[in-house]
Amino acid sequence: MASDKVNNLGTQQIHIISTSTMDLKEKQQQQAVDFDEALARLGFGKFNYGLILLSGILITTTTYETIGISFIFPVAECDLSLTTQHKGILSGITAIGIIASSHFWGFLADQKGRKSIIVPSLIVAFLTSLLSSVAINFEMLVVCRFFCGFFIAGSSATIFAYLSEFHSSRNRSKVLMAASFIYGVSCNYMPALGYLVLNRTFHFHIPLFDIEYKPWRLYLLLCGLPSLVCAIILLLFIPESPKFIFSKGDEEETLNILRKIHKINNPKDTEGYNVTKVIEDVEFIDSATREMNNVSENPFVMLWKQTYILFSGNNARKMIIVCLMQCGLFASCHGLYMFFPQIVDQLASYSNQFPTERSTMCEILTLVEELAMNVTEIGNMTDSSEHVQTCSETYEVSTFFYSLILELLYMFGFLVITFIINRTTKLNVLLVILFGCSISGFGTLFSTIPLLSVYLYVIFMGLLLAVNIVNSATVDLFPTNLRGMAINISMMFGRIGSVLGTNVVGFSLDHYCTETFGVSAGIMVACGVLAFFIPKIRKIDGKIKDKKQNKS
Repeated sequence: MASDKVNNLGTQQIHIISTSTMDLKEKQQQQAVDFDEALARLGFGKFNYGLILLSGILITTTTYETIGISFIFPVAECDLSLTTQHKGILSGITAIGIIASSHFWGFLADQKGRKSIIVPSLIVAFLTSLLSSVAINFEMLVVCRFFCGFFIAGSSATIFAYLSEFHSSRNRSKVLMAASFIYGVSCNYMPALGYLVLNRTFHFHIPLFDIEYKPWRLYLLLCGLPSLVCAIILLLFIPESPKFIFSKGDEEETLNILRKIHKINNPKDTEGYNVTKVIEDVEFIDSATREMNNVSENPFVMLWKQTYILFSGNNARKMIIVCLMQCGLFASCHGLYMFFPQIVDQLASYSNQFPTERSTMCEILTLVEELAMNVTEIGNMTDSSEHVQTCSETYEVSTFFYSLILELLYMFGFLVITFIINRTTKLNVLLVILFGCSISGFGTLFSTIPLLSVYLYVIFMGLLLAVNIVNSATVDLFPTNLRGMAINISMMFGRIGSVLGTNVVGFSLDHYCTETFGVSAGIMVACGVLAFFIPKIRKIDGKIKDKKQNKS
């Protein structure tokens, strides 16, 4: 009897030990998850909201630097002796700087890290804005704006990859659109800043540069200030992309970053982050192999190889489509955006002077051009000594009002997209934007009510909303080691389109207004057709996680 009890006790102990061992193994297996699940277990809290806010402002810094300078042209005209040709050069020189460096920054972001590139590029971009604000002549301003574009490119597209790599596939598109909404809100900074600063009348002499420091110089400096602020916040409070760190083979550092984020998002969670191992996927293994092979390889050879990979095999079709779409979007949007205040102001002025007249937008612009030419001819017939160049150092308030309306359209559009992006496909959103804006663009050619033409023009400019949708789609198309370069190259083609569009519109608007708007609207239709051929664009991100869970 005693021996039977001992045997039963031993059997129970063995059973308990084996059960405990099985539970431990099962628990360890549950804590070893793939990277997407590791991100999902972080929760969504303060860190995510802060990063979205910072990223949205950071995206806007590029707009401040490329578009903001257009506000100073009338008020800086005499100080820098600006001609129409000079204004055209200044409109495109920042974008040219972005084009010149986008490929380079994309490569560095994939090799050295997202944060490691964004922070220094933002700081140097601010320094170039500081120098721009004390430019003594047109030539110095051109050089400063070129290098401003050269360095701001380091963050302009890299931020999309950086933000996406902190979030699981379920939330990725949504957070990118949320950052775009912050972008829409932040864009109001330009007209608001212009209204508060450019219409001031202060000035003082700076002996070192022998210049009069006027409001337009302060405006340029303040347009660059957000770059410095974002760089400092990023440097002090935000870690490197955990996805990038993991792709480089450093699992321990990846887990350290994830634990810190989890602690910020879940301060009351006493159990802590319940992931002890991130499963090595194909991307992780491929990256480790590349690291071993590239230890002593020439960086220019690596740059060429990575570019070749993007434009060969299955990647070639993806890259060509997104590059063509970005080029078309920027050409149409930025080309006409640079002339937005001028055109809308002329339409509003005509409507106020001739409230009962019915004319299309292009007829009004042609009439204004003819009147200007007649005034010039009359002036040429008189004694030139009686004519002295007059300088306007302030703006009409209506200019800022119309710009504010457009920025509010972007803000509202991005807000709507943020809420629907996980409930429908990116393709559906793109088609609504592209075809809706193209219809408005064609509508401006036929509307004979000036006020209606203004609204149609504003809606047409809403096509900028599509740019970030394409960026969001591009993030899903490429692995971590190619993502930064892919987005930077696609945005580089966008900037090429911007430069081409700005110059073509500047040349053709006065004499070929109908053709200018017609071609721009037609390009949007072509981009809408191209959207059908983007891989993965028909998936609904919000349902990915649910499908995985159902399968398991």
